[in-house]
Amino acid sequence: MRYTYINRQAGAVELWLALPPELPTQRNVRILALTPEPLAVQPDGLGLNCLAFFRLAAGQRLDLELQADLYHCRYDPTAPGQTIALDPADRARFLRSSALVHVSEEVRAEARRIVGDAATPLEQARRLYVHLIKHYRYAWPPAARGSEAMRRLRRGDCGEYSFLYAAWCRALDLPCRVLIGSFAHGTLQAHVWNEVFIAGLGWLPADSSIHQTPLRLPGLADLDWLLQRVEHQLGRLADERLVFSIDPEVLLVPPYRDQPAPERAERMRIAGRDLAWGYESLDGAAPYLQPIYPRFNSAAEQPRAGWPAFLAAWWPPLLRRQIEPLLGTWSFHDPLTYRLMTWLMVGGFLVGLLGTVLNILAIEGFDLPKLLGYLLGDILLIRRTGVNWWKLALIALFLFELIVRVLALIFG
Repeated sequence: MRYTYINRQAGAVELWLALPPELPTQRNVRILALTPEPLAVQPDGLGLNCLAFFRLAAGQRLDLELQADLYHCRYDPTAPGQTIALDPADRARFLRSSALVHVSEEVRAEARRIVGDAATPLEQARRLYVHLIKHYRYAWPPAARGSEAMRRLRRGDCGEYSFLYAAWCRALDLPCRVLIGSFAHGTLQAHVWNEVFIAGLGWLPADSSIHQTPLRLPGLADLDWLLQRVEHQLGRLADERLVFSIDPEVLLVPPYRDQPAPERAERMRIAGRDLAWGYESLDGAAPYLQPIYPRFNSAAEQPRAGWPAFLAAWWPPLLRRQIEPLLGTWSFHDPLTYRLMTWLMVGGFLVGLLGTVLNILAIEGFDLPKLLGYLLGDILLIRRTGVNWWKLALIALFLFELIVRVLALIFG
């Protein structure tokens, strides 16, 4: 991975950068280059993350290059049990209540209702996971951040899914942590997910926000979730991803000093507060490190992106422009097999699109290439992103038309 942050303000900017930790699915993290030299490298106030602290002059850039061995994960219920216990200090950390992962008696009662008569911690974690998938909706950008906002609005992005899942688990004395990072492909694919600790098994991944269905009609939604096998996805991690930091509300060291924010500073609704990103903290803590939190010069206003946030989700240059002042940018060197599959998938859809355009223009002879292109693209899309009812419906449609065209060629 290569990471870059450029100070585009007129004055100095202070940065806290999370150095990726060693985890069961992330090992042998190697820093290949880090410039400039950090002013300090030390643990955060909770001992969860290692922080590098910088002070960048106007126009100065921060560059980080690293390598890590990343692993898929699959829970095997037939594997023999192991003696895996959690350190008492870690157990206390991952059962705590905080502003973004809020545990209360109301949350505890809600979690108990969801798990019902589940007798084991593993079954409790699974029921919470499936309930979150089926009763909450994905929305980006979220209206507000935090588990309480997710409970109230019943919609949010991957961060809110993860905050609420952690709150439910902790309410039932299931240690749960929030992993903040990125899919390890392409550019700026930020993501947040969970790991829940089950005695004898260790840390099981839980990525609830990826199991979305585009049409929430009862029958189709249930079919979609059945095809995605959501009942069996707890403990599975199919895509490589890199963790930048563990848990939100990272207590920054050296201490973060809040300062007055300019009138047009970027503000986010975080844990019930309208926080000016880069000027204010959550009582000395960064809301999250993905992978940095900045402290801007109060004399120079941080400019807004100038585009609606939802447009950035569909156009990468806008996304880069929007988040670069706040998070910096990063990219991964994709393996050849991943790049080849991407080229084939995109190429298949482009061939299909070209065939469709030519057919509209009444240029004959492109029916079969069009259908084969769409079919190939859809199959590879399923291979990349998982099966859904609408992807299977597209395959059925393309196959039906393909059979009709072949029969027409045979029988004239």
